[in-house]
Amino acid sequence: MAGGGGEGEGEGEGEGEETETRQVVACAVIADTRTLCVVTRSGDIAVLSLDDLDAPDDADADADADADAPLQSLDIVGTLAPAPVLAGALAPDSSLLAIITASDPDPASDSDPDSPTLHILSPTFALLSSSPLAAHDAPADTPVAVGWGAKATQFHGTLGKAAAQEPGAGAAGCTTSPDDDGAPRVSWRGDAQFFAVSVVEGKGEGKGKGKGWRVVRIYSRAGVLQSTAEPVSGLEHAVAWRPSGGLIAGVQRCGGWCLGRGVDGRHDVVFFERNGLRHGEFTLREAALGKGERVQNSTGSSLRWGYRVHALAWNADSTVLSVWIQRGDAGDVVQLWTTGNYHWYLKLEIPAPAPAPGPGAVLTSVTWHAEDPARLFLSTNKCLLTTRLAPAVAASPASVGSGLVAVVDGDALLLTPFRTQNVPPPMAACRLSLSAVRTSPSLAAAAAPPLHVAFAPAPAPARFSRDSADAHAGPLLADADTDTDTLTTLSPHVVTLWGIRCLPPGKAKGKGTREAVQPTLLWNAAEGAADAVRGDPGVATLVARFPAFCASASAVRVDPSPSSLFVGLAGSTLHVAAPVLSSSQTQTQTQTQTQTHTPHALSHACTSHALAPPFLIWTTTAPAHEAVFARLAVVRDALLSSANPATIADAFEKRRIERGARIVTVVPSTTSLVLQMPRGNLETVMPRPLVMEHVRAGVRRGDYGAAFMACRKHRVDLNVLVELDQDKFGASIASFVAQLDDVDHLNLFLSGLGRSSLPPDTVARLCDAIRAELERRDLTRYVNTILTAHVVKTPPDYEAGLSLLLQLRGTNAELVEDAVKYIIFLVDAERLFDTALGMYDFSLVLLVAQYSQKDPREYLPFLRALRALEGAYQHFKIDDHLGRHAKALRSLHLAGPERFEEAKAYVEKHALYADALELWREERAAYEAMLELYGDHLFDRREFSPAALAFAQASRPRKAMAAYEKALDWQELFDLVEKEGITGDRMVVIARRVADELGSKQRHVEAARVLLDYVGDVDEAIASLVRGSAWSEARRIASLHRRDDVVPLVIMPGALDARSSISDEVGEIRDLLDKQVRRLDELAAKKADEPEAFYGVEDANLANVDVMTDVSNPGTMFTRYTVAPTSSDRSRRTSRSKRKLDRKAGRKGTAEEEEYLLKSLTKLVSRLEAVHAECRALLPHLLTLSDEHASEASELQKEVEVLEEAMRGSIERIWTERERTSPEGHDTASGAEGEPRKAILTEKVPRPAVSDVPWKVGWIRSREK
Repeated sequence: MAGGGGEGEGEGEGEGEETETRQVVACAVIADTRTLCVVTRSGDIAVLSLDDLDAPDDADADADADADAPLQSLDIVGTLAPAPVLAGALAPDSSLLAIITASDPDPASDSDPDSPTLHILSPTFALLSSSPLAAHDAPADTPVAVGWGAKATQFHGTLGKAAAQEPGAGAAGCTTSPDDDGAPRVSWRGDAQFFAVSVVEGKGEGKGKGKGWRVVRIYSRAGVLQSTAEPVSGLEHAVAWRPSGGLIAGVQRCGGWCLGRGVDGRHDVVFFERNGLRHGEFTLREAALGKGERVQNSTGSSLRWGYRVHALAWNADSTVLSVWIQRGDAGDVVQLWTTGNYHWYLKLEIPAPAPAPGPGAVLTSVTWHAEDPARLFLSTNKCLLTTRLAPAVAASPASVGSGLVAVVDGDALLLTPFRTQNVPPPMAACRLSLSAVRTSPSLAAAAAPPLHVAFAPAPAPARFSRDSADAHAGPLLADADTDTDTLTTLSPHVVTLWGIRCLPPGKAKGKGTREAVQPTLLWNAAEGAADAVRGDPGVATLVARFPAFCASASAVRVDPSPSSLFVGLAGSTLHVAAPVLSSSQTQTQTQTQTQTHTPHALSHACTSHALAPPFLIWTTTAPAHEAVFARLAVVRDALLSSANPATIADAFEKRRIERGARIVTVVPSTTSLVLQMPRGNLETVMPRPLVMEHVRAGVRRGDYGAAFMACRKHRVDLNVLVELDQDKFGASIASFVAQLDDVDHLNLFLSGLGRSSLPPDTVARLCDAIRAELERRDLTRYVNTILTAHVVKTPPDYEAGLSLLLQLRGTNAELVEDAVKYIIFLVDAERLFDTALGMYDFSLVLLVAQYSQKDPREYLPFLRALRALEGAYQHFKIDDHLGRHAKALRSLHLAGPERFEEAKAYVEKHALYADALELWREERAAYEAMLELYGDHLFDRREFSPAALAFAQASRPRKAMAAYEKALDWQELFDLVEKEGITGDRMVVIARRVADELGSKQRHVEAARVLLDYVGDVDEAIASLVRGSAWSEARRIASLHRRDDVVPLVIMPGALDARSSISDEVGEIRDLLDKQVRRLDELAAKKADEPEAFYGVEDANLANVDVMTDVSNPGTMFTRYTVAPTSSDRSRRTSRSKRKLDRKAGRKGTAEEEEYLLKSLTKLVSRLEAVHAECRALLPHLLTLSDEHASEASELQKEVEVLEEAMRGSIERIWTERERTSPEGHDTASGAEGEPRKAILTEKVPRPAVSDVPWKVGWIRSREK
């Protein structure tokens, strides 16, 4: 969509009425209806359907008739008559049409015939409002002046108070520029809420009497005046409102008595805010072309300064301002300006394409695309030129290391080497003027901004020429493999290579020559093909192919194999492509291999990129604002393996950046990444991937000094020097020490090594190796580092460090003093004091205490008391003070027999029984005393068996018998009783006491043996065997001792009692089985009806809600298996006990309860197997005791068989159903539509199996029959 105003081009050559009628003042495309809206000077508003223009023309028809055919299809929908139309513009959203017409006063009236009128029309071209552009109208947004900031209150420097009191010139002192065409202009804001009108007023008034002055007024979409811009002398007709709404651009001519203040001939683009106030400006650079010379073009119009600004226009995203300049016979040109850090850069000049030598072409329109900010349309009477723009950064290759960046600003290049200095824009380290280039007459051209700038690998300055038609096909690709900074500038007719040998802080020097040195250039064509161009004029060879034209592209070699990758940015898509095989290579490759050269897209939200081998770095806006660091080797491998490199993007390292930041350059030698923020300021960051790559490179080449300094500068853990290659580091200890050399650096490294996650033995080995190397070099110089190596090990070797101080104390006391202070800095002074004390060297203790913070009144009396003791006992006191109890006991042993009682007390106090037994093993009496002491200790701990053994070895039989009796080791007890000669009643008492204890522990068979052997009580022995279900043994003992009377009195009743007990167990198992099976069936139904509740799926929105209720949950018949009984409605359990209970029983009605029930069912199977074992022992005796007992045996066997069948059936049904519903064996639940939901995960409960071990008496069934 486009709008225009002012002078239009007539379609006929005459100046008659027909030409005036058909002159177009404004036209625009209404995208919604696909119609072209045309406003003519006569006031006609016509529309033309764009669909009608798609019909093919008749090839046989007259050419002129075909040209007039679209105009004949115009449908006039209205007329603003009889006043002529001066200007008009359609709103960006096509909702309103603003038209300015000349007034049509009554001939008898005295009003100004040139006073224009503003009309607002609807989308259907109905007139909404109409009002005159009167100067006396009060704006709706007129600010209220309260006196603050008035001119009279400001400081005016040397001009004094007179300047403050001088009245302002106001509108009366303003006039228009001689280049002003006098026609009004209309410009809409991007949101179509406001529009600006630039109109000439006050003709015949002021200094420029007869010309008037130009005023900019801001109106709302309803046509209400909002504000009027402050008067600006020399303001011209061009006006353009920035789509983003911030500024309104205009043009001001300075110099002379009637123009704006400034140097004569200065031409500024000025900006206004919506409230009409001035808001900055910048100066055009066309004044040098014709400075003060009046030029007359082919149409006869006079250009006083040799040119004039015809129109201004903003692109869709308000980042580029186009300035349409008319230069008479020199031809029209369009300048493109951008801003950064409050400075305006002239980035590009696009001349009107001239078909043949002669006068320059004249543009008829300059229009930006309404949605695509990178597309610009230029038209002449003969052609339409479409230009697509793209941002590009001219930076030297990363392999050079200088970080040289060139910024285009008119006919100059602003150069900054970011390796040595970071100069914020708009400043630069130096300025290189392109106007000083010596060119041949055939290639001579005026100094103009280059189309493209790149650094290319040329060993010397050279030039490469191409046809002008191909010059616009695309930019050059910079080869990343270069060792020199060679600047390449591409102008419309020539490519110049500038050899930059050095960049001092002053002005850089460059020279362009004609000597051809066969440079190699990479040329990216419009369709995406990348060609290698060699020689002059050059032969192009296809080397890579992108899916689309890449405005920014590069080539790089990837190690370790000598292969290349081509990286290009097309819009916001970052492409990567492999080299195209030559014809000879293609013949030797299979079809599968040739397909690997298909390019792929690494990112679809890329804003900038840079190559810094081995990384490809790009910035992205999705899913976050990040800088991505992709290893070229990984990308190359993925590309050549027919895999899309974008699939491995998650594995690339990333760094968060500020929103809108773009890469300027990368300097790998300083590990810096230079980013430009949206405002234009620069930020230099040191990304961790670049830093780590720099460290890796240093380690690989053995340059540990550079790697160490990089780690120290960027706060990287110094252990990385070891972890990258432990074997190489271990073999390079001498080189490492020589490169670091500095004591502080070595101490810093060792301190970090001691805190590392490396295994302790590895840390100790490396510390010892470094210490040995330092001792070999200079023990005195590196004494602090050697002490560090001793104390950072795990465990630290403090004694070795203090021993080193003792070694140096006699030769260099001053050095030892400093070393003591240093080791106290490393280690706690109390620990060092204790270590020195443990070395039994009081002079070393005093040395450490002297430089610590210890109070002499505390440690001196203690040391005097120790000095007064004899040798071994002194060591005992020191070791006991230090908590080294085992060593203290050894010193006490060396103190002699007179210290034995003290040693016994010390052993008992610190439980040093094993050490004591080892020390006094050779002294029999003392050894037995220690054994007795040890036995008492074990007896008190209720470890009766080892205590009895200790007492036995210590020849303490009474204590040994007591311990054996407590341990129920009755065999050893009665063996010792016999040896001690204990018989008679004492023997019986001991035997009965032991038998009772054995019976209480369910060891009935052993109790019966004691009663028979040491008491001789057959009745009690048989009764004990019956209680232990040892039926066969009980009957054997009765027969052996001819006690048939015991069978009906003891054995037969005991068998019936055992049968009754088994029946009770069977009944309890059957009840539990029925309840658990019913509950499992209920849970299965709930699982089918309410799976989310059954599996405990939680709503993520309720994850942080903490709600407690006092309502109690009524118990059920199965409460005993899910919830422990409570004594009140409110649970008094702690949260920990509740969690423990939940883990044990599971939450009721969930998969956890089902899991608990299945485990309980497995336990019932174990109980059934125990019943089988009891039946296996009891049934044969029930059959042989009596008929009554035989009948009981039949019933018991039947009961157990019924239970077994029910158990088998329930297990088969439940586990079969469970395996059918949960084939994986794990119960899970997931949210709808793949939402992450929390659910219970239960473990698989294996299917229990009822044992097939025989337990029944087979002939009982036949007896029943």
